[in-house]
Amino acid sequence: MRCSPLLLALLSTASLAGDDSFGTGNGQDGDLTVTNAATTINVSVVLSRTASEGADRLTVADTSAFSAGDLVMLHQSRGQTGVVSGNQVPVDLSEVDAGRWELVRVDSVSGSDLVLADPLPQAFAAQLTQVLTVPEYSSVTVQSGASLTAPAWNGKTGGILAFLSTGAVSNEGSLTVAAKGFRGGVMENWPNYTQGLGNTELNGRCDDGGGARKGEGIASDFPGTPLDFEGWYGYGNRSSGAGGGNCVNSGGGGGGHATTGGRGATTWTGDGARPYGGLGGSALDYTLPERMTFGGGGGSGEGNNNNATSGGSGGGIVFFRADSLTGAGTL
Repeated sequence: MRCSPLLLALLSTASLAGDDSFGTGNGQDGDLTVTNAATTINVSVVLSRTASEGADRLTVADTSAFSAGDLVMLHQSRGQTGVVSGNQVPVDLSEVDAGRWELVRVDSVSGSDLVLADPLPQAFAAQLTQVLTVPEYSSVTVQSGASLTAPAWNGKTGGILAFLSTGAVSNEGSLTVAAKGFRGGVMENWPNYTQGLGNTELNGRCDDGGGARKGEGIASDFPGTPLDFEGWYGYGNRSSGAGGGNCVNSGGGGGGHATTGGRGATTWTGDGARPYGGLGGSALDYTLPERMTFGGGGGSGEGNNNNATSGGSGGGIVFFRADSLTGAGTL
């Protein structure tokens, strides 16, 4: 049920997947002073048509937040197929599309397209990729008690705080995306159950209807639409998303990221303390800056008396480049 770790990407002049010449930006958005808690600066939309390598435009759901000259980030937030429930083997992200990202400059906006100043260095899949604005500041000051954050990941967009600064970042407050990543399994209450029953499926409910939902991860082959993960029950993890508690009162697993998530608690002692707590999500093996991704969602606990809880959401992504970083604030 616990959240998986937050991924923090703090980059200065590292090389990227494509031909990145943006450095710390051009400062076109001036100085930023953050005085309030939970301040957001990024707007994100879904890529609605697959963009191939070498493409000169991005077709998005809504262009209203974008203008000529904007710097944007593409992030393919999910993209692992062929996932088998219960497989906890670490995932090499270089072999899947999840976690791909790129910075590109908008040359113009035309209808539902963002026309790019340069060809896209790599391909990105429709519906699994988000496109977000990346402000370019001349300095960033986060005052004490204030914070920069991102909208929570909603299955399509969110979870990423990103900006560039030609000057210093002075942080006396917080830059945080805690629990803004992949979503935890949503708790359901099962008041009618029969102890001692229940199958041991990695992907399904108990015989008497009980069973808790899995957490969300990088897997993209869900039933229904590619964005539907809430139909999955059972104690098997699905890639970095943890398994839910299966059978009476067992706990959900922890989401995976840097390491495999922990396993959920056994079933109620009156049910035999059976080992059907959710399996922890798989660890993800990747190298910054080639990939970056969210922490996996935790599995929900199984409950019959409204005492169970939903799984915790994983951490999001903090990405920035700056001339320097100072201050006693937290990341």
